[in-house]
Amino acid sequence: MRSRFALTCAATCAVFYAVVVVWFVSTTPDIGLRCLLVDSADAEGIEICAVVDASQSGYAAQPDSDLLPRKGGRLHSIHGKPTRTFLDFARHLHALRGASIPPGGKQFEGFRPLEGRDRLRMLPELLQIGESQRILQVEFTRSDSRTTAPQITYIDIHSLPLPELAITLTWLFFSLIILLAVGLAAWNRPNDRPLTLFFAMCIVTLGAFVGGFHWWTLAGSPWLNLPFIICAGLLPAATLHFFLVFPHPRKFFERFAWPTLACLYGPAGASVTMLCGLYLAAWFMNGPTAADADVSTVISLLKALRTTILWSVAVAGVFFAATLAALLSGFLTTRNPVERNQVKWILWAAVFATIPIGYTMWLALYDSIGFVLGKGRIPMFLASLSFMLAYATGMARHRLMFVDDVVTDNRKYYLVSGGLMALVGIVIGLGVSLPQTGVLLSAGQRIAVCVVVIFAVMLLLWTRDRLQQIVDQRFFREKYRLGQALERMNRAAAHIVDPNSLASMMVGTCHDVLHVERIALYFCRSGESGFQLAAVENANDVPIEIDHPELVATLREGRLLQRVPSVSRQSMSPLQELMHDLGGELLYPIDSDDEIAGLVMLGPKRSAQPFTAEDLTFLNAMAQITTVALHSARAHVDLARVNDELQLKVKRIAEQRREIAALRAEVSQRPPDADTTVPTADSEFRHDLICGSSAAIREVFGTVRKVAGTSST
Repeated sequence: MRSRFALTCAATCAVFYAVVVVWFVSTTPDIGLRCLLVDSADAEGIEICAVVDASQSGYAAQPDSDLLPRKGGRLHSIHGKPTRTFLDFARHLHALRGASIPPGGKQFEGFRPLEGRDRLRMLPELLQIGESQRILQVEFTRSDSRTTAPQITYIDIHSLPLPELAITLTWLFFSLIILLAVGLAAWNRPNDRPLTLFFAMCIVTLGAFVGGFHWWTLAGSPWLNLPFIICAGLLPAATLHFFLVFPHPRKFFERFAWPTLACLYGPAGASVTMLCGLYLAAWFMNGPTAADADVSTVISLLKALRTTILWSVAVAGVFFAATLAALLSGFLTTRNPVERNQVKWILWAAVFATIPIGYTMWLALYDSIGFVLGKGRIPMFLASLSFMLAYATGMARHRLMFVDDVVTDNRKYYLVSGGLMALVGIVIGLGVSLPQTGVLLSAGQRIAVCVVVIFAVMLLLWTRDRLQQIVDQRFFREKYRLGQALERMNRAAAHIVDPNSLASMMVGTCHDVLHVERIALYFCRSGESGFQLAAVENANDVPIEIDHPELVATLREGRLLQRVPSVSRQSMSPLQELMHDLGGELLYPIDSDDEIAGLVMLGPKRSAQPFTAEDLTFLNAMAQITTVALHSARAHVDLARVNDELQLKVKRIAEQRREIAALRAEVSQRPPDADTTVPTADSEFRHDLICGSSAAIREVFGTVRKVAGTSST
C-alpha cells in the first residue's frame, strides 16, 4: 500500500514537473544566441557558439550588420549585467521574464536604435518599440573585428521557435497516455512487481526526456534542473532493472538480487550525487557580485560537471547495451507465446533505437556544439517514440502487463471523463491565449501557452477531484464507512448460509457504522407472534425471547419505535416499558413479504446524538440485505434437511432390499420334504377340550373352523 501511494505521488509530481517545464520553456525569453557550458578559451566573457535563426530574431531589421553578434565572438553582458559564465547567461535570460520597461524605454513604432551609434550607451538596457516588439542591449566582441573593445548593440527578444516546442508537446502527449494506462493497472495490481517497475520506469522517463529536450533553458532554474538531473541519472538503471525481471526474472538476478541492484543503482546514484553537487556548488558561487577568484572556481566546477556528464553518458551507453542483452535473453528463454510477442516488439524498438541513441552519444562526445544546438533532439525523440509505439502495440495486441484489463473495463468512463477535462482545458486555454491589452505575446508564444494551459488545467482538475475526495472522506467519513459496510455485508450474504452467523455479521456491521453502545437482533419465531434472540453486541442482559402482542401490531403498521424520556415508570406506556427494560433507544422492524421477519434493537450512540435519516436509510439497506440473505439461508437449510431425509429413505429402501433378498435366499434353500401340510376345510375340527356351548362360543368355533381350513394368514 505504501509503495502504491509513493508511486502515485511520484507520478503526479512527474506530470506536474513536465507541465511546468513546458510552460517555463514556452515563456522563457530567447535572444537567439547559444553558448557552451564551458568553452576552451580563457578570454573574458563566454563564447557564442551559434546564432539561431537570425532572420526571425529581428536581425534583418537592423540596418548595420557590423553591430550584430556572430558565431565565434564573445558575449560580455546582457541587460547591463556581466556574463562571465554559462550560468550567468542562463540566469540573465531567466531574469528577463519579469523585467519591466525602465523610464524612457518605450519608443515609437519604427524606432531604430542603431542609426545613432553615439547614443547607444545613453539608451536603457531594455526597450519596447510600439506595442509588441522588445529589444535588449548586449555587449559583445566579434572574432573578425579589428578592435578588441566590447561593442554595444540591441537584439530582439522573442520566444523559442515553435518546432522546438512541437516535438516536446507531441512526445508529452503520447507519454502521458501510456503513463496513465500503466498507472491505472499498477494501482489495481500493487503486488505485480514487473508492472510496478514498468510504472516507475515511465515516471523517470517522463522527467528525463522533458527536461533533456531543453536542458540549456532549465539551467537558469535549479528547481527545474535538479529533477531532470535525477531522472536522467536514474533512467538507464531503472530501464535495465525492469528488463531483468520482464517477462520473467533472470536466474542470476534471483540468486544475487542485492549485489545486482547495487551494481545497477550504485553508479547511477554516484553520478546523480556528483552532478547535483557540482551544479549546486557552481550555482551558489556564481553571481553578479562574485569575485574573479570565485569565477575561476565556478569555471573549474563547470569543467568538472562537463567531465561527469560525459562519463554519465558513457555509463548510460553501457547500460543500454546491457538492456539489449537482457531483452534478447528474455526473447530466447521465454516459452509463453504472448510474452514472446511482447518482448519481440520491444526488442525491435530497441534495435531501431540503437542508431539514434548512438548518434546522440557521438554528438555529446565529439560534437558538443551540435549537441547544444539540438541536433540530438530529433534522434532521441525517434528513439523514445519507437519504445512508446512498442509499448502501445504490446498493450493493445499482446496484453502487455495486462493493462487492457483495467483500461477496457472502464473505457467509456475514461473517454468521457478525459474528453470533458480536455474540453474545459481547451476553453480556458483559448481564453488565456487571446490577445489582451498590455500582454506582449507572439503567435508562437500564444500557441505554446494555450497548449501548456490545457495540460495544466487537466492536471489541476484531476488534482482537485482527488483532493475533494480526500476532503469528503475526512468530513463525511460515515458515508464511506456505510458503503464499505454494505459491500462487506453483500459479500458475506453470498457465502454465509447459517442464520446465526448472518445475524452476527449484521449486528457487528451496524455496531461499527452507527457507533451505538449496544445492539440486539431478534428473528420472528415461525408460526408464532414472539421474537427469538439471534445476536447481540454489548447487550448480554437482554431477554432471549420477547412476547408482546402490542409490539407486533405496532411493527406491522410499518412504524419504528423510539424511546421517549419519561418522569417515572408509571407514566410509561407498555412499549416504552419494554424499551426501557431492553435498554434501547430505537426498535427497527425487518420486513419480508409484508410480514415482520425480525427487529433490531439499537442502544444510544456513543456521541449521545440522535439517529438521523442517513442512519435509518442504512438500517433499511442492511435489513433488506439481511432479509434476502436470511431467506436464502433458510432455503439452504430446508434443502439440506430434505436432502438428509431423502438420503435416510434411500438407506432404508436399500436395507429392506437386502432383507428381502436374504429371505428369498432362505426360502429357496429349504428341503422339498418339509412338512407343509395345511389343514383342509373337510378335516374334523375337535373342540372337546374347550368348555362352553353359548351362541358366542359356537360363533367363534365356526370362524376357527373356516380359518383352519386355509393357508392364508
